[in-house]
Amino acid sequence: MTQRTTQNTYLVKGVFLGGADILWTEEDPFADDDGKPVRHKTLSLAQFEKSLSAEMVIPQHLLKVTYAFDKSAGHNLLVPAGATTRKR
Repeated sequence: MTQRTTQNTYLVKGVFLGGADILWTEEDPFADDDGKPVRHKTLSLAQFEKSLSAEMVIPQHLLKVTYAFDKSAGHNLLVPAGATTRKR
């Protein structure tokens, strides 16, 4: 699930597999919890899919990612820093 932030950038809010959101944030022992906004890293769609493939241990050629926007338009994704889809 994404939310548009600018014309070519979308914020990743969730990654769903079988109806369940599998995107979670690892605990950061050095994080300040003083109300600072969440930091994000910018990834291309190819980088994001490669990361998903590695974290979910699914070969990239078997991974099917569906977006709510045109994938061929050269969009970037903002992913929360520390977010992962690895099994807990």
